[in-house]
Amino acid sequence: MRSSRRGAGVPKYSEVFAGRLKEERQNAGMSQAELAERTSAILNVNLDASAISRIENPNSGRMIKLDEAAAAAEVLGIALSALVSNGGRIEARIAELHHKLSKQSERASGAEWEFHQAQAAMVAIEHEIAQLEEGRGDRTPGQYRQN
Repeated sequence: MRSSRRGAGVPKYSEVFAGRLKEERQNAGMSQAELAERTSAILNVNLDASAISRIENPNSGRMIKLDEAAAAAEVLGIALSALVSNGGRIEARIAELHHKLSKQSERASGAEWEFHQAQAAMVAIEHEIAQLEEGRGDRTPGQYRQN
């Protein structure tokens, strides 16, 4: 038989998870139904609001599956570790912020690429306008150029 290293009065991981899930869901302004729907969409399973209610109640006997926990964390935009750590909130918050920073960095890289593509397209369009205007002879080349 395996002995537990958790002392008396220390909440079980399932209790910590249940409380943290509810706290983070409420902080996100999300209903149990919305969390269930969005988690279901990620996992391609059928979860409903009552399942989330049972998961958030550690006395219900409904244990969350790892895939459900990871998907719920993704929906909430937090690291999974933030849902199982009560005492290490700073570490969990740092992990969450690193995750968010990574996502924003990806967005910025994509936006930068889009910006350069748009600039190149603008230069090509301005060049074609200039060529067409020169061919007509009635406008000064670059008249539409923006600074």
